Amino acid sequence: MSPPGLIAVQHRTQISAALASSQGDGTAVSGVSMQNLHIAVSREQHCSDTCHKARDGKCDEGRPCIKGPSSVVSCDLGTDCTDCGAWTGSNGFSAQQETFSPSKARTPAEGPISYILRHDAVIRVKETITLPSFTQPITNHANDPDVSAMLEHYGAMEGGGHTEGSALVTPRKVMRDKAAHAVYEVLNGRCVKPDGERALVLNVGANFGYYALYAAMLGCRVVAWEPVPLFRAFLMYSAALNNVSHLVSVRGAAVGRTHGSTLNITIPKLNVGTYWGLASVDGNNVLSHEVGEAISVPSESLDGVLAEEVRLLIADVEGWEAEVTAGAEKLIAAGKILNMLLEHSPGVHERLGGIDALLLQPTQLANLVSAGYRIGHLRQAVSTPWPPTSLGYDRPFPTLESVLLASLQHDIAAARMLKEQKEAGTCGVHEKMKRFGPWATCGEWAYGAHPKGFRSSFGFNTNIWATLEPLPMMALKGNASLFEQDQDMKVWTAELRPNVSTGHLPCSSIGAGHAVFFHCKCIIPQVCGEEERILQELLDSGEYPTPFAVFEADL
Repeated sequence: MSPPGLIAVQHRTQISAALASSQGDGTAVSGVSMQNLHIAVSREQHCSDTCHKARDGKCDEGRPCIKGPSSVVSCDLGTDCTDCGAWTGSNGFSAQQETFSPSKARTPAEGPISYILRHDAVIRVKETITLPSFTQPITNHANDPDVSAMLEHYGAMEGGGHTEGSALVTPRKVMRDKAAHAVYEVLNGRCVKPDGERALVLNVGANFGYYALYAAMLGCRVVAWEPVPLFRAFLMYSAALNNVSHLVSVRGAAVGRTHGSTLNITIPKLNVGTYWGLASVDGNNVLSHEVGEAISVPSESLDGVLAEEVRLLIADVEGWEAEVTAGAEKLIAAGKILNMLLEHSPGVHERLGGIDALLLQPTQLANLVSAGYRIGHLRQAVSTPWPPTSLGYDRPFPTLESVLLASLQHDIAAARMLKEQKEAGTCGVHEKMKRFGPWATCGEWAYGAHPKGFRSSFGFNTNIWATLEPLPMMALKGNASLFEQDQDMKVWTAELRPNVSTGHLPCSSIGAGHAVFFHCKCIIPQVCGEEERILQELLDSGEYPTPFAVFEADL
């Protein structure tokens, strides 16, 4: 039996309705007999010509998806029957009876495409480059220059992919999306356990469903949380279109530390070129001029709804990831979440000035390390290389730099330093350096990035892969920080990474006015020569331009 208040998801080839069962507002149904928590694969046939585009001589339901540019979808599955033929399976809503929001509730007969079109959004479909490939719904890439644009142009998220080969060489799928490649490595051949039970994948912040659908296509059960009603319609249509609705359970709640309360979600303006994927709790990653709508949704914690083993947790929630893992402490302590792919976004909280939230991010990663996880850094050069590089599924996954506990302790100390200075209204930069631009106010993000901390190895945000498993494809080496842990802090530039700046950018890409501040050598003396000279005098005399050396001594 499950612990009180928990939902045990126990089945083999059918998806559990335990997390799919909801009251329409995302709240879990309690006290339901486990014998009733099964949804069989839908074989219901849908055939009508009720769509306004029916009988126009072409299939407007998004099937089959044709290789090449995306195509527009105008009809729900089974409503353009003369042109498309009958649709057998879920039409998108029948299994879960989704209610999108009190103000925009669907009618009983309304499908996801009708709902999307009624809310002035365009829906297109695009075949992915993943292995296996699937049909992914997107919107016009000009309206959504993030998720939709990447899928339109590359066929994958985070950098895309393509097919290599020619008439004389067998084509082979290659991935530039290393996050999807990591999903493949973790799940391929592991979605069905020896006893026949399907492994469980959790996708928090599922958006249009790219990673949720990919996990289902690899054969896993998936629970996908997406609190934005419009995005959820894209996701549910995609699950139906790819015939995996029986594997994907969609939740309308937001996931966090607390269970049973509510959270506010800010949705960016749509169809005006904003990034749709920036919808976030309390508008954390939506700029004031981008705000379109705010909604209140139920909150759930992972500990509050799950007790079984999780093969993979994927979370991309715009700076809220640490709250997600904070709400999974019991699962983590019990070693029940085997792998995590997490976005790590300190830049969100640096921009907002939310020091407590900033402090929580490295603290939660440090807790994972202490719980036995190995963490690899999926830095931009690996996850979204530019110019794009190719990596086949049959090639070894690239070796990742290790996120060390020592590096995270530096990030924690730096966040505490920022908190103390904010509360005191002070700036810890040495007085001799304050006359040089970026040093003046302590306002630059790099000021709070200790060169031995993980924060020094990326810009606004990044991605990490945490695992409890000795997976051979996740090889780790070195240290994901600018400085090695044993580098003398009196040496201002990185000894083992010459010509690399804070944020792991080439020093040649940093303007002369910021070069020294970002731990680079000055190459234009008339701009930064005096700054570099005074900095070196401080270092030679045993002083440091920021308080980091003091905090390092306290570790």
